[in-house]
Amino acid sequence: MVALVAISQELATLLDCIKSILQSMSTNDTFTVFNAGLGGATALENIPNSYRNSDYHKYTLSVANTFSILIIQFGTNDAARNRMADESFFINDYENLIQSYRDVHPNLIIFLSIPPPVYLGPQPINKIYSIAVNERLPNIIKSISVETNCRLIDVFNALGGKNLTKPQCFTEDGIHPNDLGYNLIAETVAARMYSFLI
Repeated sequence: MVALVAISQELATLLDCIKSILQSMSTNDTFTVFNAGLGGATALENIPNSYRNSDYHKYTLSVANTFSILIIQFGTNDAARNRMADESFFINDYENLIQSYRDVHPNLIIFLSIPPPVYLGPQPINKIYSIAVNERLPNIIKSISVETNCRLIDVFNALGGKNLTKPQCFTEDGIHPNDLGYNLIAETVAARMYSFLI
């Protein structure tokens, strides 16, 4: 049995879909899932939306759970309000979060997901997001995955990447995926995980 935990509201809402896709690909494994996602949460610790310091206790519950695979996706909310002007805080807090899971679950397999790109929608804040998310975040997440020995899931390029080639996968705000985008995320995550599991 493979137990999956997702830390990202986006991925957590797709867990059942990811589970179904994986189940259809594999006849040898059964999958259970645990939703540890929290909408609007950040990897950054010293701000009100911090995942680790949330009043909803998703972090505490997820650490206490027994599971073999963890999927983490942070960065989009961390980039809001120019919070990543100094990216070292984000890197440090993200790596500390990963280590906190490894301290409790030393054999845990961790996948880091590069978040989807931000398309320029009607909101002025998208310009701040787009620079951080589209130009800096993919390389930051890749670097964190190397430093922490985590596997990588490239949702960013699956949903259009830096060239923003898949606007049809997003709602009008240019930030949140629509049903088409969510299905593509689920397929991307499942395919990457399956390539590791076989």
